[in-house]
Amino acid sequence: MTSRREHSLQVRDKEYTNLSGDQEITVYTSRPIMPLSRGIRYCSLSKIVITVGTLLCSFPSMAIALTPSSSKSSSLQGRRTFFTSTAACVLVGTGLTPEDAHAVQGAAEYDMEYYLRDLFNGNKGKETKGVLAGPPPLPARQMTIPAYLLDKECSSSCVIGEELAKSSGETSTKISALVAEYRDKSRRAFQSRYPSKEDSISDQYFFDLTSYAVWRTASVLIPNFVDRDKFVRNVGRKLVREMRNDGLLHAKLEKVDGKMRPTDSMLAVDELLDAFKKFGLVSTYYMGERDKEAIRAKLKENSNTIKPLFDEFDNDDYQSGLSINALVSVIQPATLGASLQINGEGSRFSPDFIGCSLAALWEEAGARVSFETYFVDQEYRPNPKDYFPDEQLLQFTISPSK
Repeated sequence: MTSRREHSLQVRDKEYTNLSGDQEITVYTSRPIMPLSRGIRYCSLSKIVITVGTLLCSFPSMAIALTPSSSKSSSLQGRRTFFTSTAACVLVGTGLTPEDAHAVQGAAEYDMEYYLRDLFNGNKGKETKGVLAGPPPLPARQMTIPAYLLDKECSSSCVIGEELAKSSGETSTKISALVAEYRDKSRRAFQSRYPSKEDSISDQYFFDLTSYAVWRTASVLIPNFVDRDKFVRNVGRKLVREMRNDGLLHAKLEKVDGKMRPTDSMLAVDELLDAFKKFGLVSTYYMGERDKEAIRAKLKENSNTIKPLFDEFDNDDYQSGLSINALVSVIQPATLGASLQINGEGSRFSPDFIGCSLAALWEEAGARVSFETYFVDQEYRPNPKDYFPDEQLLQFTISPSK
């Protein structure tokens, strides 16, 4: 009579006994058990002990290569083992104990369900699709871009053209020719996704296409990464200066003991973002961390402040010499298509007017500012390949000057 070798699956200090397997391995969940598509999705189990036999039953192709030839079992026992081990793997993948089985699913659990359904039955019962075409583009916004920000030719009379000529050492004529060349080459591809109605910088999608052409030109003329950073920061400084001269920015950042109070900068930040919204560069914006409850409150109050961008704790930290962080979200920026296209081409040197301008504001008050840009799809989609972002998230780190 064949003896049954037992092994255990240890989950949160509770023992669950299975009837298959002959040697033990340890899986640590400090890494994802399988590739997951969105965010940081680690399972909640601190340590999961499973057997090689369990894995082999769940993945027959592995069993062919690794199972000892002497291991034989009846078909009934094999089916029982298969279903038992499959359930164990589901527990491993989702990080759930039996008590948690009825808890609300998170993103990792939805992804796991999608992959398992597709693995075992091709997602039968649920419509299987390839990559979606994406939501239809919104009608192009009519923008009121001031001439000093950007013009159709990217001439030296606008901030971008002036700084690009200065940073690259090239003539305005050559820069305009390169911008027109890149725009003509990319027009058909952009038109299919972001259809512009007129060749005017006031058309959102033509502005998007022109921004792509300008930054592609800049990437050729300014190959050095340090020089690119200087170019972007100088653009932000000049934009802030021009907007002050235009009467769009009134708030000034005062200093206390030689350092600004971060909470005092919120009015200036709001003024700047509101000016960009009036230009049509963004549909709307949010300052501060976001969550569902805060967004509902924002909708009721008609406010752009989700949570305070800074508070008194930030003031204390900054005054004591520590760095502080800030989050700003802009929805449907006018340069979204250009930024995604350039990122898709493998470069992070993409159009930016907002991040560099906000950095320039804080730099006026003596701060050192660094920032990162992320693109967010606000809608969860079960297929990880369906990615249609409409939000640009700017994360700033602000430090006192030494």
